[in-house]
Amino acid sequence: MSQDLVSLSFRPALQSDLERLCAIVESSYLPYDRERTMPGRHPTNLSGPPWTWWGNPALRWVVAEVNGIIVGFAMWRNVKRNAHLHSFFVDAECQGKGVGRQLLHFHWAQAAAENPALQTYTLHVRQEAFWARRFYERYGYVEIDQMELSDQEDSGLGDWVRNCKQFGTWPLPQGQLLLAKFKQQHS
Repeated sequence: MSQDLVSLSFRPALQSDLERLCAIVESSYLPYDRERTMPGRHPTNLSGPPWTWWGNPALRWVVAEVNGIIVGFAMWRNVKRNAHLHSFFVDAECQGKGVGRQLLHFHWAQAAAENPALQTYTLHVRQEAFWARRFYERYGYVEIDQMELSDQEDSGLGDWVRNCKQFGTWPLPQGQLLLAKFKQQHS
């Protein structure tokens, strides 16, 4: 395992942090999409999702800090036997220094502690975001063929499919991939 170049502290995000979190989203794309041309970039308008989800008790918003400065954040939702990572961003200046690894491990540990029945961790990633896919694959996430999943499946993945169908977001929009990791793999 790689040596972390920074030591992080974690805390729940505050509503007053949201503008900084939007700035981290923008910064995180800089090494890969300087021209801001990637379709479907994560939104940074505070008047739309996921920012308007603030206050939803089903969501966990966590920031990672170095010396009191927010350098990354994650936001996830536990749905029965699945923990779905909705947002995960690291400031460009901190990428490659272990921040993402530490934040991802924190997410796994927190989600598992909150839900002993947890089986899977999922996330959606844009097809164009090759760097994000590469990062998640390094930590055991695999792409799941959405057409092979059923809402009848009795599993954490089935729980996520049912959740998405309930909100009219299944199958995922074109260009969105589903990545999953099975809980026993993160130890």
